[in-house]
Amino acid sequence: TIQLPTNSVALSGTASDAENQNLTYLWTKKSGPSATLSSSSSLATNATSLVEGTYVFNLKVTDTLGGTSHDDVQVIVQ
Repeated sequence: TIQLPTNSVALSGTASDAENQNLTYLWTKKSGPSATLSSSSSLATNATSLVEGTYVFNLKVTDTLGGTSHDDVQVIVQ
């Protein structure tokens, strides 16, 4: 939870692969008001231009064999 006038938050994840495959990352906004993600294709990104509301962001990790994993994080802006 963040309190306005703070209108940005750092998002980060961790990932590893048992077969040591190269990994790609994709952050998306699943729900909530408009937001900007600074770098949607890395483990860490900043969500900016947030307004009051509840957001859900998703990090999807894919290995070179097509295996995927994902997780959500909820951000509340008051």
